[in-house]
Amino acid sequence: MKSRLSVAFGSLLIVLTALLVAKPAAAQQFSDWSPPTNLNAIVRSDGTLCPAVVNTTSDDQHMTISKDGLTLIFSSNRPGGSGNQDLWFTERASRDECWGDAVNLGNVVNSAVQDLAPNLSTDGHWLYFHSRRPGGCGAGTSGELWVAHRQDKSANLGWETPINLGCTINLVGSDQAGPNHFEDEASGIQFLYFTRKPNTASEDFFDIYVSTCDADIASCNRQGLWSAGEPVSTLNSPADPQHSFGRDTRTAIRRRDGLEMVLSSKRPGGAGLIDLWSSTRATTLDQNWSTPQNLRALNTSANDGAPALSWDGTELYFYSNRAGTTGGNDLYVSKRSRAAGILTNLSTPFNLGLSINTADRDSQFSISKDGLTAFFSTDRPGGLGANDIWVARRARRVNLWGDPHPLSSNLNSSGREACASLSQNGTGSSSVATI
Repeated sequence: MKSRLSVAFGSLLIVLTALLVAKPAAAQQFSDWSPPTNLNAIVRSDGTLCPAVVNTTSDDQHMTISKDGLTLIFSSNRPGGSGNQDLWFTERASRDECWGDAVNLGNVVNSAVQDLAPNLSTDGHWLYFHSRRPGGCGAGTSGELWVAHRQDKSANLGWETPINLGCTINLVGSDQAGPNHFEDEASGIQFLYFTRKPNTASEDFFDIYVSTCDADIASCNRQGLWSAGEPVSTLNSPADPQHSFGRDTRTAIRRRDGLEMVLSSKRPGGAGLIDLWSSTRATTLDQNWSTPQNLRALNTSANDGAPALSWDGTELYFYSNRAGTTGGNDLYVSKRSRAAGILTNLSTPFNLGLSINTADRDSQFSISKDGLTAFFSTDRPGGLGANDIWVARRARRVNLWGDPHPLSSNLNSSGREACASLSQNGTGSSSVATI
C-alpha cells in the first residue's frame, strides 16, 4: 500500500512542479469586457445607485488600483490640491461597496507642479509616479520617475517623502512618464515599464521602455539601481507621420501572472484619438509581446487611455473624455469574469533532479508560498525512522533545489512522518504521523 501511495504522490510532485514553474500564455481565460461605467454612475449588486463623488468637472485621470481592489489613487487638477495636477485617493469597504469622497494625498507627496500617473506596487508599500518637481536629475526641466514609501499599506495618508529613481533611468533631456511596476516571482527580477521621449518633442513621440533591477524593490528604489531602460519594440508602433508617430504611452500589466499588457496608443487602426490596446506574451522571461489588438468594445471616437488593471485582471480602469462625462476627463471601469475550470496549457513536466529524488521513496511534496522552501517525505538513509520529513531550499524560483536534510527530532521520530505542509504565513507547519 505504501509503495502505491509513494508512486501516486511522486507523479503529483512532478505535475505540480510544471504548474508552479510554467507561465503559459492564456493560462487564465476571461470573458469579454463589459460596457464601461463612469465611476459616478456605479450601481451596487442590490441595485443601489452610488453617490457621484469621484469624477468632477476637472480632469480626473491616470489611476492605479490596490491589490485588494479597495483603494484607487488617481491624478486630478480639481480645486484643493497643491499644484497643477495632484494625486488623490478614494476608498471603498468592499468591491461591491461605493467609492467614497476623494482625498488629496497631501503636500508630502504632491508638489506645486504636475504629479501624475500613480502606480502602486503589489505589496502596497510603494507608489511610483512621474513629476517635474525640482530636486531631480534635470532640476525640473524634464518629467522624471519618483517613488514614495509607506510603512502601513492601509495608511493612504502615511506616505514618506518621495525618492527620485536616479539619473540612470531619468535621462536628462528626456521626459520619463507613466511608471508601471512588475516583479517576476520566478526570476526575482524587478521590471519598471515607462514611456520616454525627447523633452523638446511633442507627446506624440512617446515610446514604451522597460527598466530592470536584480535587487529587492527597496534597494532598487532607494539606491537608484534601475537600468537606463530599453524600448519594448513589440509594444511600440512604427513611426507614422499621418498618425502622430503612434504616441505609445501608459501601460498596465496583469500582475497575477505578468502575461497581459493593456496600453494607450494613437497608432493607426483605432476607433478614435487615443485608444486602449491589449497584448499578451507566453512567458515573463522575455519581452516578446504579441501585436497589440484594439479593445474596440471599450474605445470611442474620443480619448480613452491611461489603463489600470486590477491584480487579478478582472477590472480595467481608464480615463475618457467621451460624451457623457462630468467634465474634462472622467474615470471609467470595465469588468470581466474569470472562466471556470482548471488551468490548461501547462508545460511538459520535468523531474526535480537527483538532489530531491533518489532510489528510495520520495513523495508528498509541499512548497512554501514564496516557492523557495520545499518539504517532502522520504525513507532514504540519514533519517530517524521509517519515513521522515526532509526540507530543501533554493534562492530563487528559477534555481535548482539545494541538497535536502531531515528536520530535527522535534518533528521526526522513529515512526513514520508524512504529509508536511506549511501555513500561508510561513510561521507554522503540520504533519501527519503514521505508525
